[in-house]
Amino acid sequence: MNKLLIILFLLLTTLVSAQNRQPLQGLVISDTLKIEYLSVINLSTKKDTITDEAGNFMIDARVTDTLRFAGALVQTIDYVLQENDFKEELFIIRVSPDATMLKEVVISGLTGNLATDSKNTEVTLLNSQFKTAEINEHVYNSPGFVGLFKMIFKKKPGTKKATRYKYKQTNSFPIEVRNRYDDNYFTETLSIPQEDIMKFLYYADTRTAYHLLEPNKELELLQFLREKSMEYLKHKEEN
Repeated sequence: MNKLLIILFLLLTTLVSAQNRQPLQGLVISDTLKIEYLSVINLSTKKDTITDEAGNFMIDARVTDTLRFAGALVQTIDYVLQENDFKEELFIIRVSPDATMLKEVVISGLTGNLATDSKNTEVTLLNSQFKTAEINEHVYNSPGFVGLFKMIFKKKPGTKKATRYKYKQTNSFPIEVRNRYDDNYFTETLSIPQEDIMKFLYYADTRTAYHLLEPNKELELLQFLREKSMEYLKHKEEN
């Protein structure tokens, strides 16, 4: 009987442990990017954190939780945690550059002499890249200025008004602001110590501030951060 109770107790303990989340220590790496201040979000708990300057992070999680890794210059990754991920001393995940980033262009073989370089540089005629018939398909045949005026101002049948872009927020307020501005903005413009940047952003995080993340409210956001930085520094001095 005692052995049965012990076995049941061990099974119950195992089930409870499997349901409880535990700190997961991880490292984000990349072959080409400097990994720092990336968002690490547990989509299952809606909790988030950021990587440090070396790409390290720690977040509470368990098996089957989905972690999202996102940043301004990387492709967003959603990763479902497996049991083996918790057996390793360090969970490591690799991220890739965002596909919209422009690749580095290296120009070599130039002498510095404009006349010489312009002769030796291969030139592709732009005219060869376009079909004149397609470009002029919708051009009016009216001659002179009148024709040009009609071409610009006359509305084509069935033309719809452009739909307005609607901003969709994907990160929390502190993470979004941290991704937008570099250290110099916080340390030099707002006089926030580098080690206090994230503390300040969480201090400034209010529900009324989220609408300031829209692209057309940049000036209002900067003004808001300026006011909050003065409040934060005053509060820090008093304490």
